[in-house]
Amino acid sequence: MNPVLTLALCYAGMTALCLALRRHRDQVFQRRIRRSPWEPVLLRVLGIVCLGLALVPCVRGQGAAVGVIVWCGFVSAAALLLTGLLAYRPVLAAALSVSAVPALWLMLSG
Repeated sequence: MNPVLTLALCYAGMTALCLALRRHRDQVFQRRIRRSPWEPVLLRVLGIVCLGLALVPCVRGQGAAVGVIVWCGFVSAAALLLTGLLAYRPVLAAALSVSAVPALWLMLSG
């Protein structure tokens, strides 16, 4: 199991779910941006997909029973990190979610 990969995917998923809400999107981008009606839906789907992909290394490394529990811990850690960053550095919170792209590439290649 790769904990960096799992944490990056959980963080990206939680960030996507967070940015699906208008309040947090305005907080991160510091201005009101006109959004399409499909944007929140796409961000929610992206967040769920990232969280689902984060489950794969946990289950592969620990088995189904323990892997789900470990995954819940990673989701909680990612949510705690995101909450802290949104309070103090909202732009950095969104920028760090891009770290899931190389992590996903590492997961698929290895």
